[in-house]
Amino acid sequence: MFILSVAPLTKISLPNPQTLIYFSSRQLKIGSIVLISLKNRDIAGVVISNEKLIPSRKIHLKKTANFTLRKIKKILCAKPFLQKWQIEIAIEMAKYYYEPLGLFLQLFFPKIITKKMFFKNYLFKQNEFTHQKQKIIFQAYDFNKEVLLHQIQQNPGVTLFLTPDIIAAKNWSNYLKNFSNTVLIYSKLSPQKKLQSWQTSQKLTKGVIVGTKTALWYLNSKVNLIILYNANSDYFKSWDQHPKYDARTALKIFNQKLGIKVLLVDQVLGSHFISLKNHQKKEFIAPYQFIKLKDNDSLINEEKIFSEALQENLNKIINTKKRALLYLNKKGYAKVVLCKNCGFVPKCNRCFLSLHLQDNHLICHICQKIDNAFNFCPKCKGHNFGYFQLGGEFIYKKIKENFPQLKIFKFDLNNALTNKKQLEIIKEFYASSPAVLIGTSLLFKITPDFYPPVDLAVVLNIDYDLFFPDYNAKEKTYLNLLKLNSLSQKLIIQSFQDFLEQFDFNEELTLRKMMKYPPFYKIVKLTLVAKKMNLLPRAKMLFDVLSEAVKLCIKKFNLTENDIILQGPLKKISKKNLSYNIIMKFSLNSFKYKNKLLQLIPVKADIDVEPKTIL
Repeated sequence: MFILSVAPLTKISLPNPQTLIYFSSRQLKIGSIVLISLKNRDIAGVVISNEKLIPSRKIHLKKTANFTLRKIKKILCAKPFLQKWQIEIAIEMAKYYYEPLGLFLQLFFPKIITKKMFFKNYLFKQNEFTHQKQKIIFQAYDFNKEVLLHQIQQNPGVTLFLTPDIIAAKNWSNYLKNFSNTVLIYSKLSPQKKLQSWQTSQKLTKGVIVGTKTALWYLNSKVNLIILYNANSDYFKSWDQHPKYDARTALKIFNQKLGIKVLLVDQVLGSHFISLKNHQKKEFIAPYQFIKLKDNDSLINEEKIFSEALQENLNKIINTKKRALLYLNKKGYAKVVLCKNCGFVPKCNRCFLSLHLQDNHLICHICQKIDNAFNFCPKCKGHNFGYFQLGGEFIYKKIKENFPQLKIFKFDLNNALTNKKQLEIIKEFYASSPAVLIGTSLLFKITPDFYPPVDLAVVLNIDYDLFFPDYNAKEKTYLNLLKLNSLSQKLIIQSFQDFLEQFDFNEELTLRKMMKYPPFYKIVKLTLVAKKMNLLPRAKMLFDVLSEAVKLCIKKFNLTENDIILQGPLKKISKKNLSYNIIMKFSLNSFKYKNKLLQLIPVKADIDVEPKTIL
């Protein structure tokens, strides 16, 4: 008889054990698939380890075990369906992101296989990775497709080409299939097409696997180059579906485990990859025209957004039959507070983040401090703080009224929810002139590799991005401006501030280190949500439990108070249900202890390691 440790291919809520013990009369290899009984359901599971049960231990188990050892119901695939390296990566990812192991194991193959239980029908000859360890390489690119094509053609094996979104994946697939065998993989494929793409990718010995982060899990042992295109994009981090993970962190784990060369491709190096390069200078976005929206007489209102420069340039677009992009970041759940007299934006003197308005008080979302220092504006001595309201619908109506000759397209999630609709709008926009595309960050799905630069790009109000109350707002603003600059021949930036400071990575990193933010600390966000329940008592109870646990953890592992920091409970800024966040900051030295704290959580909470935002 043999004792098997089996990981069920389903979600088992943490902190419950992720592997279960069964016995079998037959010895099975690691990676084999068996059918097991779990809570009166038949579930497929992966054999993680096996051990022959000697007679003396069998007698000992019968006497001492407080559980009944269950037998597997059936062998679904006697040969290893998953390789050892796949299991090791899944275990490491599950531990890092505190997610169920079964969810990560399932990423390595289409769900239709689990559903139909036909594992042995899809066995492929897989070899272990034998690459020498390669370092992750950063390369800034000039949007030249031929440069990346050359990298791919020089690669003797398979290249995995990851893009942040489906539109980019389709564009690159259509381009690369003219030069090599290409497989396209993304999450929205139908189950049958995803199965076909997976089968093709597993047999590929020379060519390219192109796709979103889903494709990362479909690599085979012939992959010896991974290209991460638009590496700074937040689309590489999952936020709404489990398992939640960041493909950029996953790539570091793949690189360490398998030795695959990774090429990071983007215009500049963001803080995600800060360990790869030292920044010694300020970063400039050039050329651009800066427009100060505030005059000296009237209050700030949404009409100010239509500056003389904007109107003049839109008239030029009409006269020359060109195209323009109008960018508006409308994160409605976190509006920027400013002085309507002069444009001054108040910030917390503890957290250095923008304050928000609540019950006629200016409050810091992070430390919850009600800042009485801003009873009046320190710049103009007035007291007229408020939100500057500006929406895409208002912009659309005003342009339609004042520039009837322009064909106007709206490009946000209200008007272009699906990738199919987004592609339709982009194609129609480029087929029209004169035309203007009003969009949010969806605009960055238009890449200069496949779309010609438009004549004009306008940031209608950069204050929305620059003063968004999140620790990484400044860097994201800079990266967005770089993208807009590459998409246009002329860039106009409008603001209610007197000038636009150039982004200085050294200053940014100094501030982040002082405030204990990434890349010097790792963040875990806990979110409690309920529709009809008073959440605050539960949130406070969770915070108290974690506070006591942190004290014990610090004492036990000889840490300091700065190694693990709790903030909260913080009322989440959202247009949907009322919810509360608790933010946990871990130093790089203490991050390995996070799971010991997370497994103590007594209430249901959504756990997000390395969240896209702390709000």
